[in-house]
Amino acid sequence: AVSEAASDLREGSAVPRGTLRNGSAVSEAASDLREGSAVPRGALRLHVPVLFGHMLMGRLAAHFTRAYPDVTLHITIADRAADLVAEGFDAEIRVSPRPDAELAGRCFSRDQLLIVAAPDVPRPSAVAESCHGPVDIVVNSTVKNPPHWTLSGEPELRLRTRTVLSLPAFTLVRDAVLTGIGAARLPRLLVADDLAAGRLVCWAPTADPLPELWVRYPARPFVSAKVHALVDFLDRAFPDAWL
Repeated sequence: AVSEAASDLREGSAVPRGTLRNGSAVSEAASDLREGSAVPRGALRLHVPVLFGHMLMGRLAAHFTRAYPDVTLHITIADRAADLVAEGFDAEIRVSPRPDAELAGRCFSRDQLLIVAAPDVPRPSAVAESCHGPVDIVVNSTVKNPPHWTLSGEPELRLRTRTVLSLPAFTLVRDAVLTGIGAARLPRLLVADDLAAGRLVCWAPTADPLPELWVRYPARPFVSAKVHALVDFLDRAFPDAWL
């Protein structure tokens, strides 16, 4: 495949439509092929979600830079979806992204949503729903929130909820829940230290599908060495596939 791509570049053959919109990426990959270079190098523009970026990206960026000193990371942190090609990104990290025929990628880790509360907030018991009132909850206004919560277990417990506070970020929800105002559905990544210290308690994991962390990049016949390095690095950084 590399040989065919190199031949196309030498002969000026057409690359399939849609693969040349980011000219700099193609130019870098072409240079790698001409020079036989397997050393990752150049600027790598990466788009990551806010929670992952604030909690993990600093340490990951430092380790990546030590491993690949010829690559310069440019990281953008935002929860909005980005158009990688139109906006000039080499890759993105997304949580449970929808399939996209124009993007390739790999799931490198997973997280878990937990229902948590401060220790003094009573946990509903596994009794009929009609035997207890709604549970006061704090929600993230930027994500879809179901009208009922289901706690995994034997048996599963379905809770009626009453939203007492709506906030625009998981970090704000976590800070509010620490005061004892109610329960919340939060990623394990965010509350692991609070659970270990006893500041929060876990009522149960939710019955939702596990959030998946993907690294994705524009699908092309060949990919630059720096993007390959990023994908392999993230895979190695989470060897048990959990955050």
